[in-house]
Amino acid sequence: MVSSNHIRFNEKISGTRVKIESLFGILCSKFQVFGRNLRLSPENSRALIIACSVIHNITIGPLIVAHPHTIAPPLPDPYRTAEEQRSALMDYLLNNN
Repeated sequence: MVSSNHIRFNEKISGTRVKIESLFGILCSKFQVFGRNLRLSPENSRALIIACSVIHNITIGPLIVAHPHTIAPPLPDPYRTAEEQRSALMDYLLNNN
């Protein structure tokens, strides 16, 4: 039997997935690199996606930076398994409306 928490989580994750797929559609139409297999490590793929997202955001409007000389270090992945990541995501989505 599926609990109400699982149903709520699936609804929220589905809505989030639609937004992410829309973002990738925009990135694919703007940057040719996404029209093929990336063949990059996960870290480099993540960096490429972030860089293209930043470039896209710069092209659509002014960028307001609170602290322009601050460079944030890359964040380590805090999850050891996919199950840990899914549990954390479920907890976040269900407890942060």
